[in-house]
Amino acid sequence: MSPGRPRPTDPPGPPGLTDSPRLTDSPHEEGFRPGRPGYPPRMTAAAVAELVVEAQPRAVPGARRALAAALERAGVPAPAAADACLVLTELLSNALQHGTPRADGSLGVAWQIAADELVIEVRDGGPAGVDRAPQAAPGESGGRGLLLARALSTTVELLPSLDGTTARATLPR
Repeated sequence: MSPGRPRPTDPPGPPGLTDSPRLTDSPHEEGFRPGRPGYPPRMTAAAVAELVVEAQPRAVPGARRALAAALERAGVPAPAAADACLVLTELLSNALQHGTPRADGSLGVAWQIAADELVIEVRDGGPAGVDRAPQAAPGESGGRGLLLARALSTTVELLPSLDGTTARATLPR
């Protein structure tokens, strides 16, 4: 069986997901794990997950449902969970509209649920775009994703690397 594919005994994931969420603390490229440089040392993960989604709009609801389920299992209060799901939706939608899929046609989604904060990451395979204020005119339906994510988060960063760009948002729990 090929790595990254669910075993026949695994329940199917939400539509649009090419891999079920999995807990991880193993080192790998662009790994999302406690103690990685750039994470505050005070963070002790209650739950860490990564998933791979198709670089298609239909993947957004499945990723949002997977995060919502993880937040509920971790006992995150409903208002903070709703904010986190909205931020994930905006970061993933932004990557779909402005980013570049990875070589396999996917995007990476990861989160870390700690005692005092939530960290959400969306990774694509392209260079970082311009991080600027939205230019949407009143009445336009798009162009406000990063602005909305910033309004709900303590920080939102676009982090370029050799193999793509990571959009990382940190929210209070």
